[in-house]
This record gives sequence, structure tokens and C-alpha cells, in this order.
Amino acid sequence: MMKTWIEKVNHRNDLIPSWREREIHVAFQSKNNLFTFLITPAGICPDVQRTDDGTLCVHVEDSVMEDLLAGRERLTAMDDSLIRINGSFSDVLYLESLMFLAK
Repeated sequence: MMKTWIEKVNHRNDLIPSWREREIHVAFQSKNNLFTFLITPAGICPDVQRTDDGTLCVHVEDSVMEDLLAGRERLTAMDDSLIRINGSFSDVLYLESLMFLAK
């Protein structure tokens, strides 16, 4: 599911090039999975690991992760009991827009 989403985003030439601010390291974590990737102006690079304070961490259940990546749910609209996010608000909003627009 993560690989499919990354491919969708990378094939949309209109989504990534507008992001010129900086790279965003992202970690999606559930009980059973950990997916890490890097968002750059050139696209999304999977499996890039970084675990410092600059990483946007999203902790969710697998079923919720699937809904997020499919664009059916928004990061900022989810109940706190279903999701925990650590990172800057601007990074959260940008990731949320990529999830929604890549559906």
C-alpha cells in the first residue's frame, strides 16, 4: 500500500515540484509496520531512515494508514485516539495534501 502511494505521488508531476522549502523525513508506524520515506523536490524516496527530531512521525493502526494513503481520511481531522503525530504543522499539512491529491 505504501509503495503504491509513493508511485502515485511520483507520477504526478504537479505535486512535488512546488515543494522547495526543504526535505521532509517521514515515518509511518503501526503495531506491525514501519514505513520511512523522504519527500524532496525531485519526488519521494522510499526506505530512507532517520529518527531524529526533524522526522515527521505518524503513529496509526494499519487500517487507518490504508485510509490515509487512499485519501479517504485527513491527518488533521482524525480523532486523537486513532492517530498520534509528531512534527511541524506545515509538514503535516503538506503530507496531508499529498495523500489527498494523489488519490
